Amino acid sequence: MEEKEIKITKGMNDFLVIGQGRFGITAATTLAQLGHQVLAVDKDAKNLKEVENVVSSAVVADCSSIEVMRSLGAQNFDCAIVAIGENFESSVLITSFCKQLGIGFVVAKAQNEQQKIILEEVGADIVIFPEVYMGKKLANILNEPSVNKLLDLSQDVNIVEIAMPESWADKTIGELNIRKKAKVSVIYIKREKEVFTPEAETVLLLGDRLIIGGDKSAIDNLSGKVSNSIDINYVIGDALGIN
Repeated sequence: MEEKEIKITKGMNDFLVIGQGRFGITAATTLAQLGHQVLAVDKDAKNLKEVENVVSSAVVADCSSIEVMRSLGAQNFDCAIVAIGENFESSVLITSFCKQLGIGFVVAKAQNEQQKIILEEVGADIVIFPEVYMGKKLANILNEPSVNKLLDLSQDVNIVEIAMPESWADKTIGELNIRKKAKVSVIYIKREKEVFTPEAETVLLLGDRLIIGGDKSAIDNLSGKVSNSIDINYVIGDALGIN
């Protein structure tokens, strides 16, 4: 089957997030924190406790009825995220309703490839596998704890988060001449809860984590210089968004 081209339109501001499990809560709260209007919906009131003070509105409703969705004003949203995991039949039904009501962009959660096919058939624009993604992320971290891969720009060029080599401590970016000697670029520095863009005169400190871009071989070479003693609780928690 030919992979369909998916285009996300800029300017989406109103989001409907149906299902407030861990995935739905994370999507709803993050979108709200980014300044978007978010309606969080779940049929169980206790699942809304974590988001009700963050999102624009939180409503207890069973969206397995198109009339209920219409009463919620679902037809007025730019994007719907169907984050239901425990009831696939409901997920299919609600995804279909979203499209029938004219929601322009619909994201649905699936647990396997067969579910993905069905959700796409009823109109989902994107179907994602959160558990698969997290599983791969965790496996990569356990394989190389010092490196948290953030983005593949190509087969050979990556952007990653990496623990700073201890030998770089108390030296400046310029003094180390990182771009020339290590053949990577330091894009950001994470220092405790602060993230900032470094200058040539920025002094690196023990405990810094670096967001770097470069050739995979250069990154692999640099990771070999990082201490084997890594706070794996921090690394996994930060990479998987649970810190």
